[in-house]
Amino acid sequence: MNKKQNLNDLTNEIIDVTSKIKEHFPELYILLIETPLFHYHNNNSMKRIDSQQYLSALKTELIDFERCE
Repeated sequence: MNKKQNLNDLTNEIIDVTSKIKEHFPELYILLIETPLFHYHNNNSMKRIDSQQYLSALKTELIDFERCE
């Protein structure tokens, strides 16, 4: 993941990974721990960090799901 990704790019990647999980592992999709992202109105850097961490967690879940297949 590029550290310079902007929030919009991160959001799009989160949607892509989540969609892939939903499409390929619908029975596991419902088990995802959907951690709400806290939005810091005055701090885009924190939003980006939170989004990066959430995306990383989603990618880890996807890898785990693929291994169990």
